[in-house]
Amino acid sequence: MNRFTIHQRLLMGFGLLLLQLLLIAGMAVYSMGDTSKRLGTINEDIAPQVEAANKMAQSVGQALSAVGNIGIVTGPEDVDREFSSLKAAYKNYESNASQLMKMASSADTVALLKRLDTSYQAASAYYREVLAKIGPTGTAEVAAVIIRLEVRSNQATWAKAQAQWQQDMRALQDNLAQLIETQQLAARSQNQSGLVALAIAVVVAVLFGIGATWLITRSIRHPLQLALERSEHLAEGDLRVAIHSTAHDEIAQVLGSMESMRQRWRATVTDLRDASRNIHIASTEISSGNNDLASRTERMSSELHRAAHEIDELIATLREGMRTAQEARQEAAAAADVAARGADVVSGVVRTMQDIEQSSKKIEAIISVIDGIAFQTNILALNAAVEAARAGEQGRGFAVVATEVRTLASRSAEAAKEIKHLIGSSVEKVDSGTALVQNAGQTMAELQRAVTNVSQLIQTVADNSIQQESRAGLVSEAVGDLDDVTQKNAALVEEVAATSESLQQQTQRLNGLVDFFKVEGGGNSPLALTLR
Repeated sequence: MNRFTIHQRLLMGFGLLLLQLLLIAGMAVYSMGDTSKRLGTINEDIAPQVEAANKMAQSVGQALSAVGNIGIVTGPEDVDREFSSLKAAYKNYESNASQLMKMASSADTVALLKRLDTSYQAASAYYREVLAKIGPTGTAEVAAVIIRLEVRSNQATWAKAQAQWQQDMRALQDNLAQLIETQQLAARSQNQSGLVALAIAVVVAVLFGIGATWLITRSIRHPLQLALERSEHLAEGDLRVAIHSTAHDEIAQVLGSMESMRQRWRATVTDLRDASRNIHIASTEISSGNNDLASRTERMSSELHRAAHEIDELIATLREGMRTAQEARQEAAAAADVAARGADVVSGVVRTMQDIEQSSKKIEAIISVIDGIAFQTNILALNAAVEAARAGEQGRGFAVVATEVRTLASRSAEAAKEIKHLIGSSVEKVDSGTALVQNAGQTMAELQRAVTNVSQLIQTVADNSIQQESRAGLVSEAVGDLDDVTQKNAALVEEVAATSESLQQQTQRLNGLVDFFKVEGGGNSPLALTLR
């Protein structure tokens, strides 16, 4: 049955029912036609014969009554009336007998008519002879006298002949009545047979209709039930159940479309799940890197505070050196020691600035990775939205998920761009501070050489001390700038940490939404429903 479409099944079922209806109608028409034919035979063939026979019987009665009256009446008018009645009776009898002989269709009827004609001839021979003798000019009174004499002399013979005539007449009427009864019985039997055949045909048609209805309903209901179950699986997010249909009807086509949709959803959800997991891993790495960067930034801030303090001490020392230029020789050793420590501090500052520069470059690389991941996530969200739009009403929930993912990707991209811009600005300032610190290192080296030769260059040291004071002020300002940059970097690191934490939360939410759909893998075993 599944080899045919629903349209073809309905056409076959109703077509066969209509064919049975036509057969039943044909049987009814045939039965009614045969019954009508038999009734027509009664009405058109036998009924006229019965009518003619009844008229003949009336003529027989009229003739016998006239003969009896002729022997009784005495008046001339009465005799004439009875003879006229007798003539009319014989005439009508012969006319109806002639018509009945022409209409007779039964051999028994013909035989009875012949026998009746013989008895008629015997019963009416003498009367017809007398009527012929008196002719139109004879008197009825004379004929009546003759008939009375003849009847009295041959009473038994005439009575027997008349009785035979009446008996044969009744036999003819009985024969015609039997013919009518036979045709009526045949018509009734045919009608009953037709009714039985119609009843059987109706029962067969009803049984066939019930069987066809059951088969067609079953062939439609089972696929519809399967389609309903599959729709419930899809509504619950279960994409593991595959449908393999071997039917060729419209419901099988719908199930095939649902299977294609399921496969596309499964592929999309699988890709989206992998992408969300990758984003979660990347956000975790970013969070770890931000924590490391925050720790380094704190150490750098501490070093900068220490450097600023040392520079302040250097400036105080330079001022003291200017006031005590005359005592420089005694303090040369101390000044050389201070200069050496200042050189060490500046070297430490240079190394710290180099570490800050390297950390900034690493942050910039991590931000580039975040930006790339956000771009790929946006592309995957766009593809998911397109697939959800193709899925129509079934993909509305999935479209909401795709929109949420796209929003998260856009926010991640914007945050990455802002952090990248701030990190670039910090790198530029770090480069500037590095140059200043390098200059400070050179100055400290010169200071150390100057202190070594302080004995010969006291005055020069005094002049250079003024310059060193100015340069130390610049170094202090540079260190202050570096401290500000470091504070800003720390704030940016905190913002990046908050952003990465938010990204982790959003990816966890995305994973929760994606985990609503059940696909192969992760302990989910593939299932299959087959429609046959």
